[in-house]
This record gives sequence, structure tokens and C-alpha cells, in this order.
Amino acid sequence: MKTSDRVEVLHVISGLGVGGAERLLLWAARYHDRERYPLGIVSLMSGCELAPRIRDTGVPLVELGQRRGRLTPAGFKRLLRELRRFKPKILQGHMFHSNLLTRFARPLAGLKSLVVNTVHNEWQPWYRQIPDTATARFADGYITFSPRGEDVVTEPGPAGRPVCHIPYGIEIPARFEGDRTALRTRLALPTDRYVWIAVGSLTKQKAFGDLVEAFSTVVKRDKNPLLLIAGEGEDRPRLEGMVRDKGLTEEVRLLGLRQDVPDLMAASDAFVLSSHWEGGPLVVLEAMAASLPVVATMVGTVATMTGNGKTAILVEPRRPERLAQAMSDLMEMGDGARLMGKAGRARLEQYYDFCRMQRDVENFYDVLTGAAR
Repeated sequence: MKTSDRVEVLHVISGLGVGGAERLLLWAARYHDRERYPLGIVSLMSGCELAPRIRDTGVPLVELGQRRGRLTPAGFKRLLRELRRFKPKILQGHMFHSNLLTRFARPLAGLKSLVVNTVHNEWQPWYRQIPDTATARFADGYITFSPRGEDVVTEPGPAGRPVCHIPYGIEIPARFEGDRTALRTRLALPTDRYVWIAVGSLTKQKAFGDLVEAFSTVVKRDKNPLLLIAGEGEDRPRLEGMVRDKGLTEEVRLLGLRQDVPDLMAASDAFVLSSHWEGGPLVVLEAMAASLPVVATMVGTVATMTGNGKTAILVEPRRPERLAQAMSDLMEMGDGARLMGKAGRARLEQYYDFCRMQRDVENFYDVLTGAAR
């Protein structure tokens, strides 16, 4: 391939913790077209969980050692040096802070790169909307992973810049074909209880307080359910207090950060999402990959992901009583719940494979650079 045909892409992101945007970047490192779209990554923070796994892919990764939400003058100068060293044709930011940063860093680094901003959550508070809108003209294009359907759609966006809506995809694991009883034993989970799993940061957005409230009702209605919550965050002390005050210490387990979420899902009976808002929550797709039936709040693109409820029971957010009823209803479905889980896996394989998504991203790069084939 001619050097002139290569489209060098440099991603800038705040950190590489275990979140949706960060995992998409890990998968991009694994599955991008290395010959045509050589890729590099700059993380403002250092020492985050996914950094070693990205380095294992052989993709260049630079960590700037900044604190969350803070960028020192020295850190900014080093960022500019890395931009000049990499000389990308595409400079791609991820989420609010890095999106703004790429808009201003490009001219200060003296580059002619095209700035692509990536929107992982279409909802943002007003105090972010103002600077985002005011500086939109400094971006050359947008990618949003909050799809409106199963197809790629490009349309005019902020300041007339093109916005490419790309359906989410995940790295689809092989189907679990092992002994679930043995798996539960290995994970120290009871073999005779109906196990629910929820995964996410312990923040107000994820609304695990609503879930604990709902589950306290489920426990009264149904025999012996168990709720696993995998994740960590600032809301943990409040959730621990709720679990204790409601007498649920034997029914709810706060697992903290886990590296074995796929195993936990394979050992579970159902998945629940209680978020107040989302973009396109990857964790729902991961539950579908595990063939789990889903109960979820109707936030972001959850309805689209689940085929408008064909593979999930959907309820309004901020309504714990409806969440509880949906969980109880699912537990009573028996084989119907298992068929729902299988339908979710089939839908995932049809529409939400990450390799397809990465090709769609690269096609948009070609559109922006005028190299569409």
C-alpha cells in the first residue's frame, strides 16, 4: 500500500478504566485495519485497568499521568508533543473533555489533522452543552455510538459538520457450553437460587439505589433470589447502607470491580439495568451475548438494542415499583425467559458485532479524507 493511502488515527481519551468507551477503544486496537489505518492512543490519566491490555495489542499508547478532570500546563505541552510526533490524519477525541481538547490542540500543535469527535452518550448537562455547541465548528466530523436503528446513518450535525450514527458493536464471546453448576461453585455462588446480575459504575446515573429498592420488593414476592452488582464508585457507601437497612445482606452482594464479568453473566439467570440515562449501554449487549433475558429501563438506545422489547422487558426509569414487577414477571416466565435470552444472542450476532462496527468507523474516515472507495 502507498504511504499516501494510509490514514493515521490518533485517539485521545481521559483514561482507560473499565467503561464502555474505553472497551470500544481496546477492541479498536485489536480489530482495526493495521495496514491502512495505523492507530495510536493518548490517555490523559495513567495506570488505568485497560492500559496493559491495549499495550498487548502492539498499538502505541502514551499515558500522560494527569489527574481525573485536571490537565496541567506540563501535561498539555506533552500532549502537543505527542500530536506532533504522531502527525495523524485523523485526531479523534472521546467524550466531552477529550472532544474539547482535540478541537484546541490541533491548531496549537500546528497540525492539519481532521478532528473527529466521538459521542458515547448523547445526554449531557447544560453546562457542558454551552461550550460544546460554541466550539462545534472546530471539529470536522462526529461519530455517535447511540444509534437510532441497525443501519449506519450520516446527516448534518453541529455547525453543519457530518455526524455518522453507527450502531454499537462488541467483541462477541463464544457461547458458554460448560457446566453452570460447576461454574457457580467456582465463583462461590449458590446453585439453588435465581441469580440476577447488574454491572456498572456505582454512580447516580446507574441508579442502583432504585434497583436495591426494587429488589427489596422482589424478595418479598419470590423465593430465594440473589442480586449481584459488579462495579465500584462513589455511591457505594449509600448502597451499602440501603442493603443493610433493608435487611438484604444475604440477598444482595456488592462485588466491586471484577475482571470475570463474562463468567458471572454465564453463571446468572437474568440481567437487570436500572439506569436513569444512558447512550448505548454496552453492558446490555454483553448480557445478550451471554444469552441472558434482560429487564431494563427505557433509556438511550436500549429499546433499539433489544428489538423494541423482543429480547427484554422494558420499564420507565425512576420507577422502582415497575422495575420490581418486571423482575418478578421474568422470574415467572420459566422457559419463556430462556427463549428470550436465546433471541437476544441471535439479535446480537446479526447486528452488533464489533468488527462490523470498526469497518463502519473506517469507512467514515474515508469519507472525511476524500478517500471513500
